[in-house]
Amino acid sequence: MTAVTSRARSASPRRLTWTFKFVGAQTLGYLSNHIVNRVPSYFLRRAWYDHVIGIRIGRGSSVQLGVRVWFHGPGQNRRGGPWESEHGGSRIGVGTRINRDCTLDTRGGLRIGDHVSISPEVVMLTADHGRDLPGFPLQHRSVAVEDYAWIGMRAMILPGVRVGRGAVVAAGAIVTRDVEPLAVVAGVPARVVGHRDPAALDYAFADEPLALFE
Repeated sequence: MTAVTSRARSASPRRLTWTFKFVGAQTLGYLSNHIVNRVPSYFLRRAWYDHVIGIRIGRGSSVQLGVRVWFHGPGQNRRGGPWESEHGGSRIGVGTRINRDCTLDTRGGLRIGDHVSISPEVVMLTADHGRDLPGFPLQHRSVAVEDYAWIGMRAMILPGVRVGRGAVVAAGAIVTRDVEPLAVVAGVPARVVGHRDPAALDYAFADEPLALFE
């Protein structure tokens, strides 16, 4: 009885710490995805995403209203977990535009480059389940979207995908594999349908004024 009681006492603080962390992460998730993402101020939303939930955001980038961020906790976003050595956590580059009502899954590490255009209602996933593994475990695989890529409205990027520099993902496409630089992909699953002119990448969103109340 004494040994059992001793183990229970030693386990109790650990359980309490885990509970506080879990409740804290759930609270941050609720505030991020139901309150902060509806605040009509770029400055306040940016400060929250950067300083509170740990997503590094470059100069001149904007995250518009209604964007949902899925994350395990702010420490995971900053450290990057098992993908830290490659990606260094989740971040958004310079002059990138993330439009309304997108879903950004940072649980597996999400890196978005400079001057990327992400259209409304795009979904980027970095976690899924092992359908053939016992226990249906959650698996994490990072996603990278390189500089000057353009993701069309309601497109979906699945875990483990890298979208190359200057690539274009057509509206409604579902990307299941890497996209080479300057490729234009469309369809379900997405396939190459063309290539972009490298000269078309001569632009900088950071130089454009931000619209009010976006």
